[in-house]
Amino acid sequence: MTVLKVDGGWMLGLPDGTVLTRARSDRNGNLLASIDGVESIVLVDWVGASIRVAVATGTWKLTLRDPRIETEERVTADGAVTTPMPGTVTEVFVETGDTVEPGQALLTIEAMKMILTLKSPCPGQASIACVVGDRVEQGQVLIVIQQVQLP
Repeated sequence: MTVLKVDGGWMLGLPDGTVLTRARSDRNGNLLASIDGVESIVLVDWVGASIRVAVATGTWKLTLRDPRIETEERVTADGAVTTPMPGTVTEVFVETGDTVEPGQALLTIEAMKMILTLKSPCPGQASIACVVGDRVEQGQVLIVIQQVQLP
């Protein structure tokens, strides 16, 4: 899905075509959405990193992804954290055996003057497979996180 801000609303690009949407609050504090001219009360709830949107005709779960934050695509089923691009390891913030938490910075990679910080996707113990100065290739395993339940 694509979202484009237009005068007075948003144009949503969906698999079946595009729709114009607008939103406003009524005097009771309800969120009202107008989708292709049909207005409905909308309920919105945060569920972790996702938003649940409900109207009379259905409910949708929208997952927000920030390209600057580590994503699940860079983590294999066995907990291996891989690099999304070739570059050079510039900093390593943890050592083998360290316990890490979700979102904790693990290391940085520099590629074409851009710095990327890879973060832990889950709680666990780190096993480091690189050192500062290593040239790494896209998809290379840099750290393996053995998942554990933290208290």
